[in-house]
Amino acid sequence: MHRRISPLILLCGSLLVACTSTPATTTSSATATATATSEATNGTQGTTSGPTSTTPTGPGVTTTVGDSDAGSATMGTATQTATTDATSDTATGGTTDGTTGGTTGAIEPCGNGVVDEGEQCDDGNAVADDACTNLCQLPFCGDGMAQMDEQCDDGNQVADDDCTNTCTLPVCGDGVAQLQLGEQCDDGNDVPDDGCTVLCQLPVCGDGVQQMGEECDAGADNGPGKACLAACKNNVCGDGDKGPGEGCDDGNQIDNDACGNDCALTTCGDGKLNIGEECDDGNKIDTDACTSACTKAKCGDSFIQLPELCDDGAQNSDNAMCTSMCKVNKCGDGLLFEGSEECDDGALNGANKACLFGCTKNVCGDGDKGPGEECDLGIKNSNTGTCHLDCKLDVCGDGKVGPTETCDDGNKIGLDGCSAFCVAEVKCSGKIYQCGNGIDDDKDGKIDLNDPECTSPCDDSESSYQTNLPGQNLDCKSDCYWDANSGAGDDKCEWNLKCDPKNPGASVGCAYDPNYKMCSLMMPPQCLDFCVPLVPNGCDCFGCCQIGKEFYYLNSGPNCSLNNLAACNTCTFFDNCANKCEPAQCELCFGQEIEDLPPECNEMPACDGGVACTDISDCVIGEFCQTGCCTPIQPL
Repeated sequence: MHRRISPLILLCGSLLVACTSTPATTTSSATATATATSEATNGTQGTTSGPTSTTPTGPGVTTTVGDSDAGSATMGTATQTATTDATSDTATGGTTDGTTGGTTGAIEPCGNGVVDEGEQCDDGNAVADDACTNLCQLPFCGDGMAQMDEQCDDGNQVADDDCTNTCTLPVCGDGVAQLQLGEQCDDGNDVPDDGCTVLCQLPVCGDGVQQMGEECDAGADNGPGKACLAACKNNVCGDGDKGPGEGCDDGNQIDNDACGNDCALTTCGDGKLNIGEECDDGNKIDTDACTSACTKAKCGDSFIQLPELCDDGAQNSDNAMCTSMCKVNKCGDGLLFEGSEECDDGALNGANKACLFGCTKNVCGDGDKGPGEECDLGIKNSNTGTCHLDCKLDVCGDGKVGPTETCDDGNKIGLDGCSAFCVAEVKCSGKIYQCGNGIDDDKDGKIDLNDPECTSPCDDSESSYQTNLPGQNLDCKSDCYWDANSGAGDDKCEWNLKCDPKNPGASVGCAYDPNYKMCSLMMPPQCLDFCVPLVPNGCDCFGCCQIGKEFYYLNSGPNCSLNNLAACNTCTFFDNCANKCEPAQCELCFGQEIEDLPPECNEMPACDGGVACTDISDCVIGEFCQTGCCTPIQPL
């Protein structure tokens, strides 16, 4: 915080300090001395009307001079009190009543938040660049302190230094030429063609701006043969300089010499056919039959004359925008426009041709089957799709697994793991049966496990639900139907056809016998553990499966199939050893295809407790896809 101490205060303080050894009342001579000193210092008069006293006030000394009027210390009409201690200086002033010597007023320092006499403001802080300076004066431009609304303040009124006398940074256009900034002039406007350019430079011929006194100014383009001469004069006929549009310019007014007064060669355009001229029609029209150069109009002269559609002169070409016949080159004219067309076979352009309608080459991947391509599906070309990336159709033996193939080993030889029809061969107990050989044995368009009559890779009949395996349930005793062998030795499952009141075994000498004694409905745990995991959804352990609303015995005979259910015997479902189908749970039932699932299943089957699948590729080696579930091949 700044403090204001007048010379009078300092002088009085010095005198009073010397008198503080003994508390006593000073004499009127002391008062007179102080008053005289104040008058000498400030050039003002002061009066005293009472006794003067000094009183010690703590660590410093305070001297009070009585006066009947309380006045400003800076004006010399009152005495000052100075106090000095070891750590701070404080200037105070006051008046006494001449009787008691008591203090009745005080001069406060700048920064106390109160506007005292001699202060223009006092905001109580020491911030110099706010609305009140730290000298308690209102800020103004030129006070040497850059305020909030000032860009600068160098404390002077020099306009052409680094801070203008309006406290703004100098810029071109402020009306003051700042020589130190490289300005040659500054007229304070943005008019480019007056006496000072918008870049604060003095105008000169050749600066590209037509100034007063100049006829033209093309900047670097001024000069001989140009529209604007080097002296910023228009290049006109008769000035001796052949400018644009002039055939000549000899600088004289003789009309019958080699250069006429119109700056055209007198031999061409004068209406007379002279030696060296092809024509002369007396005008300068280049688009009529005779050009301004007295040459006959023709394709290639750079002038468009009827019936020309274009004329680029020497640039005319059958491979350019303007052809050699002065016609616009366009797709379908049979001329290749380089840079714009890839090809142009004229009337032969089109779909499935080497050059398409848009004059682009027919290439593999453009979606148009061109010459030499077997197919072209555009972005849908794929080495796993029907049309490969090389626009070749997917075929078995090409080494690429297509959408109808489960394998492709590059040959059409079977029994090597991939059949001649590019369907993976699946072995059962080391053997390959019809339902695993990769061949459409029954010629119904469905191969192996995609054929509904194939119950497993261990099934040797694509045309029938009967497996045709040697000894497979050809007697009255039935074991686990799904293990591809005959006999209960490995599965501990046993059921007799004579026990079924539906009489499925009548055709094989096993008619229903209500008195037959071996008809236990309970299977041992070994049977359940072995056989149930192999049973498709909707079937029991002994080959009785639900297809639609009826239950059919799959081993009814060689003609029993999905398309000939009339040849299948009905049977009684064995609930105690079975795998019931639950379509509501998105389970795929025996005899169904993926498309038969409820819509909410989104063509994805569920498999309770197992791995869901849509084909054998979804299963690990040793398993196959059966009614939407990966099922072990048994025996493997």
